[in-house]
Amino acid sequence: MTPARLFFFRHGEVANAHEKRYNGQTDVALSPRGEEQSAAMPSRLKAFLDSKAPAAVYSSDLVRSRVGAGHVAAAFGLTPIVVPELKERSFGHWEGLTWDEIQARYPSEWAAYMADVPGYTPPGGESFRGMSERILGAVRQIAARHAGEPVAMVIHGGVNRIILCDALGLDLAHIFRLDQYYACLNIVEMYENTAVVRLMNSVDEGDAHRLIR
Repeated sequence: MTPARLFFFRHGEVANAHEKRYNGQTDVALSPRGEEQSAAMPSRLKAFLDSKAPAAVYSSDLVRSRVGAGHVAAAFGLTPIVVPELKERSFGHWEGLTWDEIQARYPSEWAAYMADVPGYTPPGGESFRGMSERILGAVRQIAARHAGEPVAMVIHGGVNRIILCDALGLDLAHIFRLDQYYACLNIVEMYENTAVVRLMNSVDEGDAHRLIR
């Protein structure tokens, strides 16, 4: 099978980034810096595509994802394809709270989360393992649909980490060993039964010229 080459960004910086809140599936606006980062995504992608267009551009249904995907799609004359399954993790009752607020209001639940990061389900939310099933199911469908083609996605930090953990064969217990800066770019070639990580957490356009093809 010829691999699909997935170019996937994390969305730009959100307006409340400095507050370290669990936004999850709550819609939050981008900061002015996040807007600038989103507008720069097409030029960063073009550096890797050698003037070719991606076969498609995908986003989640959350506005912070759709803004960047809109910029990328417009640059190539495409219409973004919204896939709700690509949205960020649901943190349930924890959404909108800071780390400190969660620990103060839900001390026993927080302790349970720290004891089992991939398996714990916040009240009213979902676990990383449960989230992984919907994310990887959607990504594998996209990869199968676009075998041999480049595909762009603008998605989320948690979503990107799950894709990367799967590609690298890492258990989700290690999910936070993989950093994802706002507006970072990752490149993964997805085959039917394996994957190759070509680039991870890049915020430097110069990586396009250093990448071994």
